[in-house]
Amino acid sequence: MLFVGAMAIPDYQTVMLPLLKCAANGGVHVQELTRQLSDHFHLTDEERR
Repeated sequence: MLFVGAMAIPDYQTVMLPLLKCAANGGVHVQELTRQLSDHFHLTDEERR
């Protein structure tokens, strides 16, 4: 993971498995996928911007 300030930004390998699991559920819009991944990684409101 890359740390920017106090925020932890997941790297490509960390994000890929949860992304594929979300996408496997069918047609997921990017906005919904972003929300699901943000929830998965417990991102704060500030990190979600």
